[in-house]
Amino acid sequence: TSFTNFQGTALFAVRPKRSCPHLSLVKPAPPSEGALAVDQKCEKCDAPDGNWLCLTCYMVLCGRDRNKHMLAHYSAHHNHPLCLSFDDLSVWCYGCASYVDYELPELTEIHRRVYKSKFRENRPGDNATAQTTIDNTLE
Repeated sequence: TSFTNFQGTALFAVRPKRSCPHLSLVKPAPPSEGALAVDQKCEKCDAPDGNWLCLTCYMVLCGRDRNKHMLAHYSAHHNHPLCLSFDDLSVWCYGCASYVDYELPELTEIHRRVYKSKFRENRPGDNATAQTTIDNTLE
């Protein structure tokens, strides 16, 4: 979708997909808090930021703006298409070449836990049951 700002410059909005045929490849997140900590470095080059979390094997690898280790990971393992950005918490599917809505049932709990790791609080609007689940998981 494109828009124009007040100066006539074209702007674009990214709309994540509301479905993805690769969601069945998402594996349950490890129970430990450290497995989803957003301060992890790339496991290949130690890049301190711009890292992504593979939602199949939970490796942390750097993105395209670094050394492209997550892209290399997907190229070597096509059954690991979905990853979550530690920078903006978006979910990308290499198989679909698209962002995917993190509110889909297969992604919500992982997103909640990574959000809690990044901001040290529950996501706005999460209900009390979800917050209790997150708190218990991270203890």
